[in-house]
Amino acid sequence: MINYDPIPQLHSLDDVLSKIDRYLRDAIQLKSANISLASGLSGVAFFYSALSMRPNFESADQYLQLLIDQIYTNVSEIEFVDFRFFSGLPGIAFSMEILAHLQNPENVENCSINDDIDDVIFNAVKHTSKIEHFDLISGLVGIGVYALGRTNRVARERIFNLVFDSLMKVSIKTEFGLCWRTEPKYQGYESRNLNPPKGNFNLGLAHGVPGVIALFARAILNGFQSSQLKDSLSDTTNWLLANERFGTESSFSVLSGVTYDARSAWCYGDPGVSIAVILSGIALQNDGIIDRGLAIGLRAAKRLGPSAGVNDHGICHGSSGLVLIFDQLYRISGDEQFRFAADVWRQRIMNAAVSRLDINNFATYLGDGTTSHQIGMLTGISGIGLTLLSNPDEKIADWFNCLLIS
Repeated sequence: MINYDPIPQLHSLDDVLSKIDRYLRDAIQLKSANISLASGLSGVAFFYSALSMRPNFESADQYLQLLIDQIYTNVSEIEFVDFRFFSGLPGIAFSMEILAHLQNPENVENCSINDDIDDVIFNAVKHTSKIEHFDLISGLVGIGVYALGRTNRVARERIFNLVFDSLMKVSIKTEFGLCWRTEPKYQGYESRNLNPPKGNFNLGLAHGVPGVIALFARAILNGFQSSQLKDSLSDTTNWLLANERFGTESSFSVLSGVTYDARSAWCYGDPGVSIAVILSGIALQNDGIIDRGLAIGLRAAKRLGPSAGVNDHGICHGSSGLVLIFDQLYRISGDEQFRFAADVWRQRIMNAAVSRLDINNFATYLGDGTTSHQIGMLTGISGIGLTLLSNPDEKIADWFNCLLIS
């Protein structure tokens, strides 16, 4: 659980990073490790890539190379049937490309590391029985993130255009705009007991319609300029904003039509919605939409107490995700209220390092009220380390693109 009381900082950042480094090296069995982006070596490698650029962590680069070698070995040996972005092949390939760029920045345009994987992923999208859902975590939006991360222009356009067409085929046109239905079997624990027989409409960035908005916006900002894409982004943004609530703790609930407040997080709630709406406004060059997104974000930035519903420090639904989003909102707007909110949540991560830097304070909170020690980037300790290494005064790192907040 989060300690909301002010606690003096007892340890330096390097102390905390050293503890995370030691924990990860002790916990990871390289040859048998999961290599996914969310919970495996692909996400852990991002942490060591960032750590290797910090003074006093010279050995991080050597361990990073071990991680990369193991990822490449597993990719070449395993027949992948999992095409979910965060747990399967697309997310692994996304990380491989970014890591290759970091190791050889002069050869970014000629990077061919994923050329063979492109065909595998393209065929998986084309045969939609392999990818039944639409969202960022496990569906078509995640494949779109992989596509936009490709430096090979032909591959990027080929895969993204197929993803866009596939999304449009399963979209639903309503009087308020465009949206996508989440079938009951794809619901997370937050909304599992709220499922009508035909599914529902999810309002989380990770699991729902805001992820589509952020993907379409990023595509436009990356040079995709079709009128259908722009119109679809506008229609989907209109639908989402029609779900905004006023006079409540959160501007958006977990699902459309549900009255209870969503927690404040990357995966669900106002912070993730805010960044999606702002990206839409930037892509559409619509100041009114940008202002709506900033207002949603400012409400979230003031929600700093227990009502925020934050129970751990990971990126997905914890303090780290809030730090990353509020830092990015500060970069976009320059509003000091966002910087203050990010600093509050960042300090709470550091405060968890009291009591002899006990790594138990970085355990992941599970839906049934229990906790689990995880190494991964999305819900585990390497994501916490990545967050602590991020700098709000610097350009956002490429790995953030997997979260659709930039």
